Amino acid sequence: MDKIFFLFLFCFFTIVAMLWGHPAETLSNRERASAEGPRKYLFPLVGDWMKGPVRAPAFLIEYVDFQCPVCKRYNEINKELLKDYQGRLLIIYRHKPSPTHPYSFIAALSAEAAGKEGCFWQMADLLFEKQDEWANAQDPWKLFRQYAHSLNIAEERFLRNLKDPQQQNKILKDIQSSLALGATTIPSFFLNAERIPNPQSYEDFKILIEASLIKSKKTQVHEHADIRVVLDGKPVDFSLPKFQSKYGQELDPYVHLHHGNGKVLHKHKNGINLGYFLKPLVWILEKIILAWIQVRDLSPVAIKFSCFLSMVEKNP
Repeated sequence: MDKIFFLFLFCFFTIVAMLWGHPAETLSNRERASAEGPRKYLFPLVGDWMKGPVRAPAFLIEYVDFQCPVCKRYNEINKELLKDYQGRLLIIYRHKPSPTHPYSFIAALSAEAAGKEGCFWQMADLLFEKQDEWANAQDPWKLFRQYAHSLNIAEERFLRNLKDPQQQNKILKDIQSSLALGATTIPSFFLNAERIPNPQSYEDFKILIEASLIKSKKTQVHEHADIRVVLDGKPVDFSLPKFQSKYGQELDPYVHLHHGNGKVLHKHKNGINLGYFLKPLVWILEKIILAWIQVRDLSPVAIKFSCFLSMVEKNP
């Protein structure tokens, strides 16, 4: 069974390479590196807290500590940037509570608990605005509950969310990603997958963003591709929800399926190939393949598999 499965994968990716060009020719070095390893954290991830359009040509990742005075100042700058670059900038907050700030972790936890009720950004603003109040309080939990109440979050729901291990795991994953990227300072910024020094002013930020926008114009596209994967004579149904993206919640910002259409692939960046699209879906396809093998009770036989792809010229 294992041999059959690995044979399938070999055939699959061989066909992919033939149909959509060789990765070395069509995929930029940055995108190849980002597909795995620590560099994947340089790009928007499922579960990230985002402000702005997911497909914005510029995306800024900030590692944040709610008890950090410098982060508080940048929070105001970020609001201005989103106004000035409306539709062109995506801002992503990830947690990096510092051990030197005793309440920073529970502040992040409170933001996550509020986020589960759809109020992450509102709580984040409150935590920064009232930083001096809770950072010097004997009982910050009491204040966090008050902030949640001001956002119309029922106390019982807020407390339940605080106890949910999922919220702690999200913070720990953010910390892990910061360590993987070598982001040791608070805050740390990454603009379009590149580390940038902390800007000293709003104008410094604008200069960096303008440069990234000019650079990104060379890679931004909107192309369509017809996709069809056939397994044992039956097409894989990519219209299923597990394969589909929603606007603002794309499984991948650069290539995805949406509106329940499993036959048309949307590509939004040069250098993206079919292998890039299918890599996150391999675990789903693996389940389909293994289920198929089990049902067939296969002995060593040739696997029937074909993949058809036709690129369409740019269609906005």
